[in-house]
Amino acid sequence: MGMSFPSRGQVPWVADGFPERLQREGLSDLNALSQRGSGAQVTDRRSSWVQTSTITAEHCYIKTYDYPDGRSRRRGALRNTWLAKSRAHREALALAWLRGAGFAAPEPLLAWEDRRSGWLHRAVLITGAWPGEDLAALLPTLPPEAATPLLASLAEQLDRLHRAGIRHRNLDPRNILARSEGAATDP
Repeated sequence: MGMSFPSRGQVPWVADGFPERLQREGLSDLNALSQRGSGAQVTDRRSSWVQTSTITAEHCYIKTYDYPDGRSRRRGALRNTWLAKSRAHREALALAWLRGAGFAAPEPLLAWEDRRSGWLHRAVLITGAWPGEDLAALLPTLPPEAATPLLASLAEQLDRLHRAGIRHRNLDPRNILARSEGAATDP
């Protein structure tokens, strides 16, 4: 059974052995795997969504960026053509760097791009599961005595990232996974 994602050129990041694990599980259609509703929804925005799914007997996150029409592709023309790496690819590289530098981060398993005539139609990032829930959902449920250590942990992690030369550019409570016991991590 062949994989339905094409050549290595459209799979700019892949963890060792991950395509073979997908193939053994009979999960050969990444386009179908990345469709809205193919897993439990975590976030759902106009042009991107995150779902959880069990792939190759492990819990994973599947993050999809979709550019379904010419208007959506033109809106980000310099980001969606052959001139730039897809967001999924850049995020896989960033996660790999974070893990290599000793930061807690999900394992990037696969970044996949569907490009047609150089234009990005869909980009998918699959990562290993990561404990916690987004800070925007968690914070309102916590009493102040529980929120304070969580936010202090977040400040420590951000300071550590800044000292390592990382500037996030999209720091938003929806983009931060946290656990109520006080650990905060930015996926």
